[in-house]
Amino acid sequence: MRFIHRLPWVVMAAIFPFVAAFLLKVPRIALDCFTDGVFYLAYARHFGELVLRYGFPYYATRFGGILPDALSGALFGEINGIWVLRYGLTVTVSVVLFLFFRKRYGLLAGLLASLLWSFNPAALRLLCTTYVDSTAVPFLILSCCLFASGWGGRFGTLFAGVLAALAASAHLYAAFALFLLGPWFLAAFWENRLVLLRSLCWMAGGFLGTFVAGWLWYWIVWGMPALFSPTLEVLRDLGNGGAAQWKRPLEVVLRETPAWFAPVTLLVPVALSAFRGGFLLRGIGLSLLASIGLFWGGDLFGKAYVLSMPFYYSFLLPVTVLGTATLCGELIATQQKKLPRLFLFSGLVIAGVVPALLAHLNWLSSVN
Repeated sequence: MRFIHRLPWVVMAAIFPFVAAFLLKVPRIALDCFTDGVFYLAYARHFGELVLRYGFPYYATRFGGILPDALSGALFGEINGIWVLRYGLTVTVSVVLFLFFRKRYGLLAGLLASLLWSFNPAALRLLCTTYVDSTAVPFLILSCCLFASGWGGRFGTLFAGVLAALAASAHLYAAFALFLLGPWFLAAFWENRLVLLRSLCWMAGGFLGTFVAGWLWYWIVWGMPALFSPTLEVLRDLGNGGAAQWKRPLEVVLRETPAWFAPVTLLVPVALSAFRGGFLLRGIGLSLLASIGLFWGGDLFGKAYVLSMPFYYSFLLPVTVLGTATLCGELIATQQKKLPRLFLFSGLVIAGVVPALLAHLNWLSSVN
């Protein structure tokens, strides 16, 4: 009976991404003159042929980005598989966010979390790209929610580790994002250290098991034991001056991609609320601070060029979406009266949807 009562809300959360894509006219595909997404998709469709012809560039070794597309293409067709996978992941994230935050903070918080994801311009971009962030980012969010909710017991936590490994193996910045989400994972069960330790062990088992299985497959089937060497070579090249060709002036970057300001502005209310908030809010606050330090600090004080690449912003989506939803959940939960709760919820919905509408209007003006 509880599931039947909850079903209409679950269906609503599942529909939100389709509504957002329809209202904002998200294109079927938008590569934005960026060929890396095509390379990854090519390896997902014709891995053996490309490896025999070109060997193992770093595109071929990121199995977490290749495997989902390969499986989806085999099941639903080379073309339809692209969209089935991406819309399926987007809907799954929307539903899981709803269920997780509904359980923790109530119905309004669950709906708000789903809306924040579905109407986020960066999340909508994942629907129309074949770059590895279109699978790595959903995997990260699903891993966080699955771990913190405790759904499925030890097997659910084990699967959270598998999802985290697929995300981390898809892109180096996804691995960084996962590491910086460490405070979120610790805060999920901070009040029960024994449960926390067990959960971390099961998640580590899923994470390491997935990497070992991938490494063994590359070694045994393709004779490639040095799975990480192509990525390390790219990092050495970038560190020796190769990153300079991609780095653009900071004022140009921030004017063209103002989304980079979102996590910075979010840090202030999260920090102010964390003193009286729960452990989860404090954990995501620390994760947010560490993520800003890496993504902004690497550009401002180092040789990184993250801010110069608009699509790299998506790797901040997990901490941004989880941080915003947690903050909103804490605000709604502390407001007991129905009318103020309704006004607060409405205001937060507007704040979450307006950026998507502005991004859409900006895109329309650039097209016309």
